[in-house]
Amino acid sequence: EFDSPTAAEMSPEEIAVVTADAKRAGRAVAAHAHGTTGIQNAIDNGVTSIEHGSYMTRAQAREIKKKAYMIYTPVITVEQDLFNGTTKPAFLDDNQWHKGRAALVRHMESVRIAIDEG
Repeated sequence: EFDSPTAAEMSPEEIAVVTADAKRAGRAVAAHAHGTTGIQNAIDNGVTSIEHGSYMTRAQAREIKKKAYMIYTPVITVEQDLFNGTTKPAFLDDNQWHKGRAALVRHMESVRIAIDEG
């Protein structure tokens, strides 16, 4: 699979360089992270705002809260628009449909985790 939503696109070292540069400039860093590895890399390397967090674990939610970071788990997403129905849109292939449906289910679990963990 060439575009797995759980794949981390940046290494911890790359993230550390970005956050160090941002800190010198007095800026915060946000990461568009879906998978647990990318989320953890962001947490461990100073990213203070994690966008989506679709595959976030409960332990990660607790760590985000402990560090006073932010997780932004939007509840109105492309996933909901495209994948909440029971019929596959004609412009999606079977792989896109199944991957999107699975991501939507997991994203909604992460929203519940974020709410539960405060």
